[in-house]
Amino acid sequence: MRSTIVRRFGAAISVSALALSLGTVPSSAAESPQPFGAASKATEGPRDGRLATGADLQGATSTTSRSSSSAEIMATAANVVEIPAHSAVVNNPLYNYIDIDEIWVSASTNTEVIDGFELKLSVDGVSRGYFPVYYDDIEDVLFVEIPDTIGLGKSLFTATRVNYTEESGQTPTIDGTNSNYFYVRRDIDERATAEYSLSPSGYTKTFNISSMGIYSPSIDSFRALSSIKLQYKTSDGWKTKKTLYPDADTGSASYSFGRTTKFYYRIISSRTSTWVGFTKTFPKI
Repeated sequence: MRSTIVRRFGAAISVSALALSLGTVPSSAAESPQPFGAASKATEGPRDGRLATGADLQGATSTTSRSSSSAEIMATAANVVEIPAHSAVVNNPLYNYIDIDEIWVSASTNTEVIDGFELKLSVDGVSRGYFPVYYDDIEDVLFVEIPDTIGLGKSLFTATRVNYTEESGQTPTIDGTNSNYFYVRRDIDERATAEYSLSPSGYTKTFNISSMGIYSPSIDSFRALSSIKLQYKTSDGWKTKKTLYPDADTGSASYSFGRTTKFYYRIISSRTSTWVGFTKTFPKI
C-alpha cells in the first residue's frame, strides 16, 4: 500500500487515510443532594465550537504529483472511510453531544477544498436528518450537537454530506459510509449517591440512596427512578436483597436489616439501550 504523509492538527503521521481527531470531555463534579425540579436541571452549556472543515488538516501530500487547479485536484468526491462515534447522553434541552474520534477520508482527497461535514443521524431506526460537525479548538474534540428530543436507543450515522468551497466549483456530495453503532441514552442526575453504614456491633446494615434521578425530556429535568435494587454476591452470582423505591421528590430511599454473615453488596439499576444506568459496589460487610 502506498504510504501517504498527512498532518492531523499539526502532527505528522504516516498512514493511508486522512483523519480528524478529537479528545474527550471531562464529566461534571457531583453536587450535594437537592429536591428534583428546577434546581436539578443540568447546567451543561454550549461548547465553544466552530464548523469543522478540511482546513483543520494542515495539508495532505502523497507520492503522486497533483495539478495546481482545485478542480483537477478534486477529481473525485471526498471518500469517507470511517466514522468512529461514541455513545451520547441527554441531560438538558439543547446541549447534548455525540463525540466522534475521527472522520477518515481517502488519502487522495484534497482537504483544502472541503468546507464542512454534515452527518445523517438515525436513532432507533428513525432518520433524524443531517447535523453539522463541529470542532472545539479548546477541548480538541469533534462533535455533533443534538436536542434532548432526538430520541433514544441504538443509533448510527448513515451518510456524510461533504460541502466544498465556492472556488472549487464542486457541489456538495453524499457518501453513504455508515459509522459504528452507538447509543443515545438518558443521563442520571450527577448528584446521585449510594452509601452504607453499620451499627456499632456491625450486625445492622443500612443502605441509603439520594438524588437517584433519570433525565426526562418532557420536563427538561430529572425525575426519580421508579426502582433500584440492593444486591449481595454469593458463589452463584448476585442476588437481590431488596428493591428500593426512591422518593418521587428527592430520589431518596433507605433500607436497614440485620445479618451476621458478610457479603459484598451493590446498588444497581442496569444500563439499557436508553438509559446510562447506575452501579455502586460496596466492600464485604
